[in-house]
Amino acid sequence: MNKDLSWPIRYQEMLLLGNPKSNIGVVCNWTLKSKIDDNLKNKDYLVMGQLYSSDIGISSIIRNVMAHQHIDTIILCGNEGMIEETRGGRAFLNLIKNGIDENHKIIGSNYSKIEKEIPVENINEFRKRIKIIDLLGVNDVSKIEEAINENLKKKNKTFEVKLFPEPEKTKDVELPSEGAVFVVRRNKVAHCWLDILKNITHFGNIKGTQYGDRQKEVINLVAVIEDEDVDNPFLPDYVKLTKKQIEDYSPTITTAMEVEGSKYTYGQRLRDHDGVDQIQNIINEISEAPFSRRAVASTINVKMDSGSGNPPCLDIVQVLVQENKLYLTSYIRSNDMYMAWPENAFGLLSLQKLIIEEVNKKIKGEQLVKGSITTISCSAHVYEREWEDVKKMLSSNERLECAWDPRGYFIISIEDGLIKVYNSNDPVNLRWEGKTASEIMDKIIFYISIMPHAADLGMELMKAEIALKYGHRYIQDNPLIL
Repeated sequence: MNKDLSWPIRYQEMLLLGNPKSNIGVVCNWTLKSKIDDNLKNKDYLVMGQLYSSDIGISSIIRNVMAHQHIDTIILCGNEGMIEETRGGRAFLNLIKNGIDENHKIIGSNYSKIEKEIPVENINEFRKRIKIIDLLGVNDVSKIEEAINENLKKKNKTFEVKLFPEPEKTKDVELPSEGAVFVVRRNKVAHCWLDILKNITHFGNIKGTQYGDRQKEVINLVAVIEDEDVDNPFLPDYVKLTKKQIEDYSPTITTAMEVEGSKYTYGQRLRDHDGVDQIQNIINEISEAPFSRRAVASTINVKMDSGSGNPPCLDIVQVLVQENKLYLTSYIRSNDMYMAWPENAFGLLSLQKLIIEEVNKKIKGEQLVKGSITTISCSAHVYEREWEDVKKMLSSNERLECAWDPRGYFIISIEDGLIKVYNSNDPVNLRWEGKTASEIMDKIIFYISIMPHAADLGMELMKAEIALKYGHRYIQDNPLIL
């Protein structure tokens, strides 16, 4: 080992180091490394760490291995994430078995890519060098320790140390913006997701993270999903989720099911928080007093989470009922909007559905129906490793269907030498008239809640003003014939 080289070269502060003479690395995926390490009799591994992502995570393993003289065995154990992008263990096995294609993507893993700065020949050298002990899904420490003992060498083979250039920092600008509170409103999770990523791509502040890479972040991104059916989700090609993955993930929010090797799930904190089922309490509260403002659940355990390096990201869920519609709002302190938000949103939709069903079993009379769900993501961010993928996805999906304004639409006509406008929600009281677009816009701007609607209305009013001024015929939403 080169004495001048600080090793590990990636994520040094996040890895556990054991026996410096060992040849073995332990990758425990999403299972907490401390849960395994604390129960080992002998710490005869060289290095132990988690694998959260199937791209930068695997690239970092390759870099760390190739920068060390003696590692030749990796024990792959522990639980994987719930969606494909977090199933790094399977992607790692595919890398060893299949290698990469011409785009540096791991063959057999749709979204996993090795950093292009690591040459193909060195990736193949890594594949030949490393012996994989496949204990994926295993959290039994005795089996992991047995694998370490069986593969620990008394005399290590020596490999040449190889280092690779770091990826170039993406050159991005930070556009001026409102700084805090960005609002996105769409019917479907997929369409909402695109608008979220547009906001972060263009207006996100570039800053560091505790994980060593950079992020783009906006503060307090409020996303409203108006009409998604979690049983028949709208999943266009660009959404990296399947219905099966949604079904697998939802119980981690709606039930107290345990995930072996994980410290806790949101569902455990919501349904069995020191013996308290907060979701059942919400169901009981809304059943007895649908006007209540007390139907709140928290995942925060102050004693455990204060000062913790792994506090819950999803912190609060609240339910309110208006006009027999049940609305659900969540507060998420830290939200990876590219990898995690769609999954979070579908999980919360499942929770909303469960609460509605259970309340309706308990009440008499008119049943509750689904209102919108809202996620308030305090730190809404995308990691640098995903910036280019996000840009490509957005460039391929530039146009979206028109967003519907819940404050109503406007009917515009020209009568008696005036531009006349009324709002569809209250055509009797919400009526205005004038001779110019700006005169009308000043009066109705408060009744517009989304930007695309304001832009469309501005164009229509300008057409009406031109038609009035020059005596042309005006028909709303039709070209002006001059």
